[in-house]
Amino acid sequence: MKRERRTRQAGNVANEAAALAAPPAGGSAGTIAVPATLVARALERKDVGATNATAADGTPLGARLRGVGKYRAGLRDGDVVVMVEGVATPTVEAMVMQAMRAASAGVTRLSGRIRRGEATYDVVLELPR
Repeated sequence: MKRERRTRQAGNVANEAAALAAPPAGGSAGTIAVPATLVARALERKDVGATNATAADGTPLGARLRGVGKYRAGLRDGDVVVMVEGVATPTVEAMVMQAMRAASAGVTRLSGRIRRGEATYDVVLELPR
């Protein structure tokens, strides 16, 4: 019974996260492209991170970014990553797992979606070689 309830709850979280990751009726507010040189610099410095973002009712929203604003690539501290490579990412762990899966598959660009307030933006990170 407990396992069934946890499975149902996990399914509900995934469904809610997918709904939040979907662009609003007006579509994306634009695309943010981050060049490989800035991605490499952030990886080298290890000065960018994320925390789990939740709604007031506790619903997972995604991964709230911190430290990205200083790179002036279009991302802002507080942006929430809600999707990576077409998969809803309601937590930091989900975001990292999906990004690692894509990178391991050899992609050279990582696509995603962020929420900034009520706006949704598409994001493309060019991965360093």
